Amino acid sequence: MSPVTARVISDWSSVPKSVSRCLEEITAVLFHFRRGQSLRTITFAGILYLTSICSFGQVKCGPPTYACASNSSDVVQLPNPLPYMGDPLHGVNTRWTEDILNGGYIRVTDADDDPYGQNSSFVLGDAGDTDWINGDSTLFLVQRVGGLAIVKTWNKATRMSGRTPITFLDSVIFDPGNPNVLWERSGLKIYKNLITDRSTWAIQRTLAFDFGADQNCLPNFGKVTWTGIWGISEDGSALTSAYSNTGAQETGVYIAVYYPRLDKCRVLQTETGQVTGDFGPIGPVTTDKRFTVHDAGQTPNHEYATVASNFCFDAEGNESQCTLFLIWETRTLNLRECGSWPVESPYCDGHGAAGFNGWAKGKHYVMHPYDSPDDLGISLMPFSLGPLDEHGSWPQIRGEPDQLPAFTFTTWVGNPQGPNTVPFQNELVGFDSNGSGEVYREGFNWNSGLSSNFSCQNGIGRVSPHGNFALVTSDGEGSFGSQTGPTCDLASGNCRCDIIAIPLR
Repeated sequence: MSPVTARVISDWSSVPKSVSRCLEEITAVLFHFRRGQSLRTITFAGILYLTSICSFGQVKCGPPTYACASNSSDVVQLPNPLPYMGDPLHGVNTRWTEDILNGGYIRVTDADDDPYGQNSSFVLGDAGDTDWINGDSTLFLVQRVGGLAIVKTWNKATRMSGRTPITFLDSVIFDPGNPNVLWERSGLKIYKNLITDRSTWAIQRTLAFDFGADQNCLPNFGKVTWTGIWGISEDGSALTSAYSNTGAQETGVYIAVYYPRLDKCRVLQTETGQVTGDFGPIGPVTTDKRFTVHDAGQTPNHEYATVASNFCFDAEGNESQCTLFLIWETRTLNLRECGSWPVESPYCDGHGAAGFNGWAKGKHYVMHPYDSPDDLGISLMPFSLGPLDEHGSWPQIRGEPDQLPAFTFTTWVGNPQGPNTVPFQNELVGFDSNGSGEVYREGFNWNSGLSSNFSCQNGIGRVSPHGNFALVTSDGEGSFGSQTGPTCDLASGNCRCDIIAIPLR
């Protein structure tokens, strides 16, 4: 069938309000606006699909039901040839669709986002927390490889990204309650950054707290040599990070929590097992395990932080390899082990997603309640993800904990080029939080798994706080060029990485 040509509607006032929003959504997916271009050929199947997901109010796509996502468990392949993803180095806001998972995609970064003009890659860090997208989904963060955080805009109506002059050398996250506030971690200090004017992008930066200056938290800490994931709870009342003053990752023994509404802190020292702080009980934790920190993360629930370790201390202080997953109830002395290693169950093996009431872990995303992690809950995934590496992201509805699906970004790391062999390979897929087995396949990540950068190699992604769109790190199967030009070699790992947005259906 011959392609059908459609024209952009420029005068929305002539369109009835009952259908204008639907047409706007269709236009946002179909048309690639660049250099005044307003026409694009689309397949007839594409028109039918986009019309069906709108249905003029009959079907509501996206949260909370994701009624328009694919529900199959088939093994599927990327389209061949690959879709056009824009000029390799200058293709921001290029759009494309495919008729396999029926996903829609928007490229939201390109080489021009690099303020240093070095064609750097852009990534989404090492975790899937939702706090890199602000509370009203109008701003989001990307990271230039090397650490620079960059604030970009997101237009919800046109689904296009824009640039701001705001950058941070230190780790930042958005406050879920105020879309204009970013919390910055700089060493042991925490700064509150308020965007006071979105026309000039002026920022008011104030020191909120200093762990090193508080005698009950981290006095005499010295130089910070490593920090873990910087995270915030779903209500914005707890911010958590791990710290080391002796070396890189795996050497830290401090987990610190700041409570903005109380302006107080609490700290767990994992080598001694002692908790200190400005309020609440202090003293030894409830487990005798002593360990270094691989990482720690704030859960959406302000009461809990997750902890992972690869090295333990014995009674004499000697260090040996171990594997631990634990839950710290941060306002108490309760540090609960998620099973003991090595055992098959209920050990919290593998990656997962932190929900409000529990931790979904392992290849089946088995639920472990925070207040009793050894009591196994439901399995969210209908079958094992097998060889796929996965990183989770779990959006939350305020006041309705764990009602939205838990999403995972999957990648077969280092997989040689060839056909996919398992379901959900290199995709974004959601799983019902009630264990129904329902899946929501939202699209491909267009990622080879061959990048030399961890975040890109693993296809790290993040879902927006309310579950309406996702961002994923990808090399576009080589579509984004390299630092030296518009071409790259996938096998060498030198391909640039950019961020792709996927509206969730």
